[in-house]
Amino acid sequence: QELTHRVKFYVGDACNLDESLGKFDLVFGGNLIDRLPDPAKFLKDVKNFVNPNGILILTSPYTWL
Repeated sequence: QELTHRVKFYVGDACNLDESLGKFDLVFGGNLIDRLPDPAKFLKDVKNFVNPNGILILTSPYTWL
């Protein structure tokens, strides 16, 4: 409960995020990269939303099956 003021959730187009959202200590992209129309653009731009020494977590359902 004491951390709720420090957590924000946003929903939007990951390839067209507005930089006015600011920078974050943690950016999580779960099962995202393989669903984007332009994954390279997302990877190029996402650094603008991560604070220095922040963490970017990307997960993907890709398997070797």
